[in-house]
Formats: sequence, structure tokens, C-alpha cells
Amino acid sequence: MLESMTEKLLIHVSEIENATRLDQFITAHKKPCSRTEAQRIIEKGLVTVNDIITTKSSRLLYTNDAVEIATPQPTQRKPRFTGYEDFIKKNLVKECEHFLVINKPAGLLTHPASVANNEVSLSDIVVADYPSIANIGEAHRPGIVHRLDKFTSGLILIAKTEQGYNELRALFSTRSVKKVYLALVQGHTPEKGTISTPIMRDALDPRRMTCCFTSEGRPAETYFEAVSYFQEGTLLRVYPRTGRTHQIRVHMASIEHPLLGDTLYGNKRPGALGINELHFLHATELSFTFDNTPFFFKAELPNDLAAFLKTCHPVSKL
Repeated sequence: MLESMTEKLLIHVSEIENATRLDQFITAHKKPCSRTEAQRIIEKGLVTVNDIITTKSSRLLYTNDAVEIATPQPTQRKPRFTGYEDFIKKNLVKECEHFLVINKPAGLLTHPASVANNEVSLSDIVVADYPSIANIGEAHRPGIVHRLDKFTSGLILIAKTEQGYNELRALFSTRSVKKVYLALVQGHTPEKGTISTPIMRDALDPRRMTCCFTSEGRPAETYFEAVSYFQEGTLLRVYPRTGRTHQIRVHMASIEHPLLGDTLYGNKRPGALGINELHFLHATELSFTFDNTPFFFKAELPNDLAAFLKTCHPVSKL
């Protein structure tokens, strides 16, 4: 991360704040700052209490304690919005008091890749139309409660309020949000199957994830069922039961059925779909219960993927 000057904030604990947790104290005094962001600042050793660095978020503070917070200020990004002027109008699926549902097109980042990258992202566009979301969640990805890969299209949730952010994050952490994807993969898969191999970052290529059987791997589970078979591959409905980075892509590649067009995990030749850098993966359904109200959303295949599918040649299962 590129950083400029460091901002320091010195605050003394008042009587009414006696016995307050450190992370809660920082959240209350440093605006905007979520509790998650406060904990990250503490863990990085950027907070001192009475001139002593502390990295324990749960530490209790007492009257007259001196808390100093040092937060490096990121370089200002300047994303270019050309071509995205009517984005929300065209892609908004649902707006509620606490969240938005957006049909993200392929080729758009969910959030900035880094502070040095001026490529426009979904979070940039959303904040431009809903400025209050800038203060929701983590500073570098406001409103984001889950993500889609840059070249994956489909439904994504954006929190509008702190309540929305916290409740949606809780739903994802308890696996209470049901997600369904459409994927076209190479070869002919079984009619259905479950992949439950743990996933970890590839030690040789940090862009990639990999399946593993060591303690470093994080549990991951993907269920799939075949919809149609073609000469070009198999169209699947995929149900990820966990939400690991690149989970569907790496799991399907692990059973030798990588996504069509996926140059990171499959065919290294770009443009397999006739569109450079695009792989065939679309988040087609989202369902969950928020504030005792059930929600279900569906997004059909985007035009480019639907058009490609029409060119495929159906076959009977071998």
C-alpha cells in the first residue's frame, strides 16, 4: 500500500468511558472507523496506551489513560468513471433501507485492488451515488460484505447502513446466504457432485489459490449439478457452501473441469469464449432472511454469455 503522512490522534479516557474496551473506544472517537478497522489498527501496533504499544483489542481502558492512534493516510485514488454514469440505474436489482442488490457486469472490480490502482470499482461507483456508504464497513472497501471476482458477473449485496453491514456479515459468517452460480466448464462432469477439498493461497503464485490437505488449508465445500451437456463442455448450477477466494474456479479445476475461459486455472489461451479475459461464471441467485423478511433475487445470464451458450452444440451425456 502506498502511504503518505501519518495522522496521530491523542485522546484521554473520560470517567464515563472507564472500563471500555480499546477497540470500542477507537470506534467511538475515530470517525469513520468500524470496529473491524479499529482492531486492524490495533493489531498493526499503531496504538499506544500511556506511551506503550498495545496489540490487544480487548484491553480495558481506565479514566485518564492516554490513547494515541497513529494511522497512515493512504494515497488519494482518482478512479475514472467514464462509461459508468448510468451504472446504478442500469444494474440496480433492489434497494432497501439497509442494503442494495446489484447485478455486477464482468470486467468490473468489486473493490479497489490497491490504493495505487485508479481502475474504477463497484464500490467507487456505489459511493459516488450513495456518499453515506463511504463510512460503512472497511475504509478501502466501503459497503462490501462479500465479493465477486473481476470477471465474474452477477448478484452482489452492498450494505447501505452500519446495521445492514453488521447483519449481512453475520449472515455470511453463519452461511445463511444461499448463492447459486451458473458455470460452463470444460469436459463432461458427473450429473452431480460435491467437492470438499480445503483451499489455501498458492505459495508459488500469490494470484492463485490451490487445493491442499495440510493444516494451512481452509475448509471449503462446493456442490454442483449438471444442467446441460455440450460438445464444448458442461453447463452447471453450482452451490458454494463456503466463500473462499476463487472457490468455484479452483475446485472445478481440481477435478479437471476448469471454467471455460479461465486462463488462471484452465486453458492458458485467452478468448476461449470469444471475449478476452472472460470466464463463464455468473452469480444467478441470492436468497437470505434479513430482519425476519425472506429475500430471493435472480439475475439471468448476461447477453455475452447467453449468446455464447446459444452457439454451443448439445450432446447426450456420455
